[in-house]
Amino acid sequence: KPGEYKIDKDSSTVEVIKKLNNHEIVIHNVVIFRGWTVKDIIKCLNERNDLCGEISQEIKEGEILSGKYEFVYPTSKNGILTIMKEKSLATYEKLWNERSENCAVKSLPQALILSSIVAKEAMVEEDINLVASVFTNRLKINMPIQSDPTIFYAMNEENLKMPFREFI
Repeated sequence: KPGEYKIDKDSSTVEVIKKLNNHEIVIHNVVIFRGWTVKDIIKCLNERNDLCGEISQEIKEGEILSGKYEFVYPTSKNGILTIMKEKSLATYEKLWNERSENCAVKSLPQALILSSIVAKEAMVEEDINLVASVFTNRLKINMPIQSDPTIFYAMNEENLKMPFREFI
């Protein structure tokens, strides 16, 4: 069976055959951390020597969720991006469909932008719900979010065209 196998130098023939028969291939993973931008994701993938090829896919901010993504060798950088996008989209759609009726944001892209802002503002995971609550309460009364991460993000000229400005 094709795949990448880890065989210790002192493995017996029987142990090697068992690994091959059980298809005990090496599973690689890439971790995307909360609050990473597209530039961070591209840098991470480009530094990997277990992914092949060049990135030719467009990646939009907020399109890829933080988390661990698994792959087997050989997988291309575009291949892992496709896996990441598909897994993220499925999660986004599930969460969007389960949202509260009185949700402060009116579209999935707005929800993605707001979640990115919350991820950057909340310094520790325990603060995420509190920060999200503060921001959604501000949105409900048409108050600007007034969050430092929105300003830092806007300072990058490429991002000035992004629709997040409606939250500033």
